[in-house]
Amino acid sequence: MAIAAAFLLSWGVTTVADDGISVTLESSGGIAGPMRRPTARLGSADLGADDSAALKRLIDASRFFDLPATFPTDAKARDPMTYSLTIERNGRSHTVTWSDGSGHPQELAELAGWVRRHRLRP
Repeated sequence: MAIAAAFLLSWGVTTVADDGISVTLESSGGIAGPMRRPTARLGSADLGADDSAALKRLIDASRFFDLPATFPTDAKARDPMTYSLTIERNGRSHTVTWSDGSGHPQELAELAGWVRRHRLRP
């Protein structure tokens, strides 16, 4: 998949839950133009009990640590967004990378969407 550098959108999100869960979400691709957003961070003090519980439920529902490291990109996809989600929890670290239209589980997309919505705005 070749995407011209002028058509890259890249941003990252880092979230840390109260029990030491660390989540980093990065995305790139698409046709939005040459924008770059810095990684945003949400510290454990910024994540309330309800949000922390929701994050844990989403991680568990997605069976994140059982997912493969990569979901292949559909060769026919035009300018898909590519996502890379890394979670550190209980001494384990796992990264999953996928693109729009790659056949990834809906629960993974829901987890990534939650992380995007709950990040601190830089």
